[in-house]
Amino acid sequence: MGFSNPNGDKPDSIGKLGILDNNRTIISEPVYDDVRPEYDSTILVKQGQQWGVVNNQNETLLPIEYQAIDIITSTFSLVKLNNRWGVFDLQEGELILPIEYDELEYLSLTQINARKNNQWSIVDI
Repeated sequence: MGFSNPNGDKPDSIGKLGILDNNRTIISEPVYDDVRPEYDSTILVKQGQQWGVVNNQNETLLPIEYQAIDIITSTFSLVKLNNRWGVFDLQEGELILPIEYDELEYLSLTQINARKNNQWSIVDI
């Protein structure tokens, strides 16, 4: 039986969260408002109302500046900034689809279904 991340916000009464590795070694002091483990060594972290991604050494993969992040594979994540979506490559550390879409749907490792100006199209990534 695996785990699943909660859908809602973490209760404020819990306070700040840190990160431990599998050996219970501290890799981050309690500085985050929310922490959600994802694929392999990627961890979604939240400070205030913004999200970012760190690895299992607490090194920044995506700065904490996004409204929302949806990690869709161990490599790719959908990122939302200023109410627009784009695709970020976590391994290469670069945006591979500009943040200009109203909505994105993951189709495969090479394609995204993207809506812009009420028009849907399939975009290669």
